[in-house]
Amino acid sequence: MKNLLFLSLLALAVKCSSALYEFQACTKEVQGIDKSALCKVAKFKADASTPNADRFYECVLTRLEYLNPKTGELYQNGEYLARGMSRFGMRKVDALKAINNCKGSAGSSIKPIGYVLCLLRDGKTKNAFQQLMKSRDEDFFRTQCKN
Repeated sequence: MKNLLFLSLLALAVKCSSALYEFQACTKEVQGIDKSALCKVAKFKADASTPNADRFYECVLTRLEYLNPKTGELYQNGEYLARGMSRFGMRKVDALKAINNCKGSAGSSIKPIGYVLCLLRDGKTKNAFQQLMKSRDEDFFRTQCKN
């Protein structure tokens, strides 16, 4: 019984520790994304013209479990993402409204990078979204622009 408990705790610890490195995992998963593009991502300056940024953000949002990879839609219509942003000083209802506005302005074909760029452009959501992303992989944001 003790061995089973130990193995369960060990498995949980491994899952939790690897869950904090979604951005770094995507640097390996997304082929063709170069150092300069990753630096732009880390500075929140990547846009649709940044090579492979669209695939990178799709990877990140999927790994963060905000995006359903099968449908391309945010889980629970953005509820999970709004809940995450609420941890950083934004009211959940306001975050959800902003997420829905992003989808409404871009239409039903919004891509993950569309959500990211929209939330970064909005002065009300920018800070909470940036803090949420940084909290999920601090090492990525600290090290990507170093030579």
